[in-house]
Amino acid sequence: GIPESPNGPTGRCLSQELYSDLAVHHHHYERHLEIVEQRADFWCGLACSWTPHMAARWKRSVEGLNQLDVRESLLESVFDLSQERVREVYEKMSSNAGDDGKLSTEQFRWGLDKYGLQLPNDDALERLFDAVLASKDSCLQLAEFETVISRLTLAQIVMFLEDEKGGLVRHDSADFGSGTSVSSTATGAVGSAFRRLPGLSPMMISVSDYSARRVADQVVTDAQFRKFFFGHRAAPELPQEPMLVRWIHLRGYNLNLLLGLTVKYNLHPLAVEDTIEQAPSKADRYGPHYFTTIEGLCLSHKGDETEPVRVGGYHVAVFCTGPPLLDTVITIAQEDRSFAEDWPSGAAESRGNCETQASEECQPAAAFFASSRTQVDCWADKIRSRLHQPLSRVRERRGDFLVYMVIDTTTDELMLVIRAYIARLGWLEARLGALGAQFPRDMLVEVVLIGRQLGVISRRVRGLTRAVKKFIEDRDIAAGLNAYLQDIVEHLDEVSDDCERLGGKCGAIADAYDRALDRERERGVRWQAEQARQQELRRAAQADRQNNILFVLTMVTTVFAPIQFLAGVYGMNFVNKNGRPTMPELLWKRGYVWFWSLVVGYLVLATFLTTCVYRCLRHRTAQELSEESIADESQAPIFGNGKEYVEMQQYPGEGV
Repeated sequence: GIPESPNGPTGRCLSQELYSDLAVHHHHYERHLEIVEQRADFWCGLACSWTPHMAARWKRSVEGLNQLDVRESLLESVFDLSQERVREVYEKMSSNAGDDGKLSTEQFRWGLDKYGLQLPNDDALERLFDAVLASKDSCLQLAEFETVISRLTLAQIVMFLEDEKGGLVRHDSADFGSGTSVSSTATGAVGSAFRRLPGLSPMMISVSDYSARRVADQVVTDAQFRKFFFGHRAAPELPQEPMLVRWIHLRGYNLNLLLGLTVKYNLHPLAVEDTIEQAPSKADRYGPHYFTTIEGLCLSHKGDETEPVRVGGYHVAVFCTGPPLLDTVITIAQEDRSFAEDWPSGAAESRGNCETQASEECQPAAAFFASSRTQVDCWADKIRSRLHQPLSRVRERRGDFLVYMVIDTTTDELMLVIRAYIARLGWLEARLGALGAQFPRDMLVEVVLIGRQLGVISRRVRGLTRAVKKFIEDRDIAAGLNAYLQDIVEHLDEVSDDCERLGGKCGAIADAYDRALDRERERGVRWQAEQARQQELRRAAQADRQNNILFVLTMVTTVFAPIQFLAGVYGMNFVNKNGRPTMPELLWKRGYVWFWSLVVGYLVLATFLTTCVYRCLRHRTAQELSEESIADESQAPIFGNGKEYVEMQQYPGEGV
């Protein structure tokens, strides 16, 4: 660089004229590199000129991806273009430069080899230096070395992406002088190796360049890979207008495109590794870049409280350039690959499984933004709609505010999930109060499942809270966002409290259901005991009725036995010789009257005595039954309908 002012930080006082010359020279130097970096066909053709030499090295790099750590086997060995790594390689490479500062071929070979690039042939090397160096007599500077490494690596990735779609990779004859068309089979060895990598799926890259005055959206199609990866954003329309903020959004996971963004924007390998492996919610700062990952949840089906809550999981990785620029934000939305195992459910409701996958065919920008509201990145559509509002605060801010918007939108979706659980548990609670022990068993299973799901939500909320608090601790990014970030923390604390409260509510509902079952069992036991008692009473009443009949028959027989005896005795026809009865009573003048008088008197006395005996026995039997009933009631537990009703009514309110 150039000093910030004529009196630079080094303490040297430069004349205004010398300072202006340095500024003009520095501007031309940056403009020269910018033009060189955008020559996509030149770099692709240059890479193809010695691709067969590099293919074996790249193939070895990617073959061990599934067996070794992705960062060590691929990212750090080939795609680490962070400022620290490039400066380290350049300083080691130029440490043994000659007195004139120029690098030898072996030194340049060593620098290329650090990034898996073999030294090109003499013709390609000459074209490379002619294009990159500001003059033939100048030495290779750090910025120029970074340009060479990044553009050659980027050219390889772009050709791999084009090779996936087939066809020819054509180059401008003005760039190469040969006017040839290089077939995609030239990259066959490396392309076949990359096609074995996991995660190659049809996807879409959307780009939004915005400022306070305007916003421009575009979709990067297959035919625009070169223009996107090698191009730069448009310059501001007005001199006083700040640089446009660029938001790049990847929907889905494609390793080749992710590596292309890694090279284009010098993303740190650790951050890229966390993106590939879908690290839990976290926030870090790697050099000039901010990085955060978010394990998000959203409703995969928006029904009312009468339907079970269906939740889907997704993963978001966010990259943002640090201060003072804060002009580039990269978001990568993926399906949560661990959601099926992490989420307690009979069938995982991953966002990608719930929605129709995007078509592989390229779509115009308007059609894409109108139809891209998949659940993987529905939050992105909300932010995009805010960008297009005339008085959008997002467009007035830099990239750090967009990062806040991503976190805030995912937090809002978490709150929607919690509200759905609140409504669902309230409905289940009301059903339990109405049905009691008739509460369906599958609803009870759902309550237990909700308790486990709330534990997963609480864990993810804690991780996101730690990430936001780490941003608050960073003075650079929290300078203008402290109040906004604190608001997110408050919302996350609210969600965490709701998770804890709803978890207790699930336990209370399960306990209330157990109490209702116990009461129902007690009612069943009491009903069976009452039925047995009633049956016993019916048998006793029947036996008593039979006993009464036998008692009456016995008493009647007893009463009439003496009369029958008298009638039998005096009915015997014993007479003497003259035919006269031998029984004196038969010869009485009024013997017949006296007989009936005796019978009637006897019957009256017998009836009176029998009635007294019958009443005495009935009174004694009734007294014995009354004593037995009192004894049974004193031993049985007291259950009243009023008490049961009060207990059932206490549950929906104070009970929970």
